[in-house]
Amino acid sequence: MMSAWNVLVTAQPHQLQRLLSILQAHGPFQHTPFRGVLIGMVEERTALYEALLAREARKGRTFSAIGHLVPIDRTFTFNADAPEALEARLWEAVEPYAEAIGDGAFHVRMERRGLKGVLHSMPLEQALAGHLLARLEAQCRTPRVAFADEDAVVCVETLGTVCGVGLITRALCTQYPFIHVR
Repeated sequence: MMSAWNVLVTAQPHQLQRLLSILQAHGPFQHTPFRGVLIGMVEERTALYEALLAREARKGRTFSAIGHLVPIDRTFTFNADAPEALEARLWEAVEPYAEAIGDGAFHVRMERRGLKGVLHSMPLEQALAGHLLARLEAQCRTPRVAFADEDAVVCVETLGTVCGVGLITRALCTQYPFIHVR
């Protein structure tokens, strides 16, 4: 797998090769060991998003190939034999998102691929949301966890022992409908 990536994209069923050919015009993208999941490194993510919008307007059928697209800000590896250490690494990685969340509604979404029975998404999601709430409340902010009509989603995407984190805001989802989490 490529060592640095800043975009994770899933393909709709039977659309993987078409999606890969669309994306490769914007930077190196590659398959992962996980079905329908591509990762890529683009110089400017906004340029990619705009190009996908323009392609959809010009040719159509671009969005129909995309399951979802997640911008990734940081990646790191972790030890599968010590999954309890992942929470600390994740907290360090997502802590900068507290400022963007502010007084808004948010939740944490972890998409675990691989390590079934070793990593458990829900407890990690709850712990990270708790860390962010505590940090913001200590600053006299009033954030809240919400799973509908949220202002932001903190995204954690694992591919085996590689982890990527990103933040999806309401504004990003509104402007680019292919950016979302499941």
